[in-house]
Amino acid sequence: MRRTLGPLLLTTVLATGLLAGCGADSAEEASDPAPTAPTASTGTTASPAPDDRQSPGGLGTVEATTVDIVSATSAGGEPGGPATVLDGDAAVSTFTQQFTSPELARKVAAAADGAEVPAGQVLVASVVAVGCDVPSDVSVQRTDEGLTVTALKVATPRQECFAPVTSVALVAVDETAV
Repeated sequence: MRRTLGPLLLTTVLATGLLAGCGADSAEEASDPAPTAPTASTGTTASPAPDDRQSPGGLGTVEATTVDIVSATSAGGEPGGPATVLDGDAAVSTFTQQFTSPELARKVAAAADGAEVPAGQVLVASVVAVGCDVPSDVSVQRTDEGLTVTALKVATPRQECFAPVTSVALVAVDETAV
């Protein structure tokens, strides 16, 4: 019994030391900071570098101002489609028909109704996320299909949630970008 106890104790001590060393490397990798996004829900998206700028009608990053990001739990909707121009009550009604939650439809309608859109710009909306997190800001791109609004990475995402949250971004863009 004494002969087995010594090697067993030595193996345990060495394994603990190795695991502690591996844990430090994993913690360093896990604490790698994510790109930071603005914390306010209203603001202008980051401007592209001068050589990445496109003409208003061309493909690429579009200057946009986040008017609001509204969300509701278990509301349905699919992110990733082209943005919808909200140029009146009929457009808002058509856009909100995709939601299974009347609460989210009311929030989108209220946000669109209360939006102050500068002259020469239009209000567009898009489902930007369905998951555990509500993004704090978005970016807008011009693609062959139209404008796409994408949620910026959440700085500290939740690991799990009880029900998915649908987030809709309302952004003001130059009318020539649509």
